[in-house]
Amino acid sequence: MNDEISDKQQLRICKICGLTLEWENCWYGCVDGYFDGYDDDPMWYDPGDLIMCGECHGKGGYLACPNAENHVKAERELKV
Repeated sequence: MNDEISDKQQLRICKICGLTLEWENCWYGCVDGYFDGYDDDPMWYDPGDLIMCGECHGKGGYLACPNAENHVKAERELKV
């Protein structure tokens, strides 16, 4: 049995606003953190050869604050 908890399963809180972070799938279009290398370059890869996504580093996504767009606004107001 695997005792490790993935990033997707962990409950995390935003350090800026205190909201619960939500899982966002990788914006780069990978499938669970990997691409089929053959689709990208059939001369160097065989069908089924997986390449780790450079954006999410094989995680398939990341935790993000649903209120992130307001973080920058709040920081600007504090500086004024």
